[in-house]
Amino acid sequence: MKGAALIWRNAAQFKKDLDAVETKRVKAAHVATKKEGFRLRGKLQSELASSRPGNARLAPYSQIARRKKSGDLKKNARKPLAGMKYLIRYKAEKTGKNLNVAVGFVHPKMKRRGWEDLVNRLQEGGVAYDRARKLKGAWLANIGARLLKRGQGNAAKFFFLKKTTRGAMRLPARPVIDPFIRANMTEALRNIERDWERKMAGERI
Repeated sequence: MKGAALIWRNAAQFKKDLDAVETKRVKAAHVATKKEGFRLRGKLQSELASSRPGNARLAPYSQIARRKKSGDLKKNARKPLAGMKYLIRYKAEKTGKNLNVAVGFVHPKMKRRGWEDLVNRLQEGGVAYDRARKLKGAWLANIGARLLKRGQGNAAKFFFLKKTTRGAMRLPARPVIDPFIRANMTEALRNIERDWERKMAGERI
């Protein structure tokens, strides 16, 4: 019986040691993944600020979208979606032993403020219909007239809309997340593996 008890104690200790190792492995993986998520968030914010997520240049704004009521250029007029960099976040959620990390438009205010649909529409593009825009023909023409007076005829011509097209807006696709993931996934996985190995070796990462 003493031998059996010894084997049982040794087996119990062995299982305990295995559990401790597994816990360490899981924790190290979580730390490495969170670190990479934080890095990717910063990189995506920086690339979106220059309108080049994943080093893919976004379609430029139309002349109408670039201008204020005065006819002057808006801030970031030549940097499509640059203002959306502040919506970029990373979110880590645990499900059992798994850790899911999302990088992109996961700002906590997105759903509450109804921005989620807008962000998706801006990325996917398509044809949008604005009923109020039918009434803006004269308003846009006034901006065009101001630009003509300044000698900016090339820009002014876009503000004189045909009556048949005033209610429709063609939005080009400006994908942000997909090109960024394609350009960074391989490096991200490599970084996570490297940092996991460093963490398991006792390094501070």
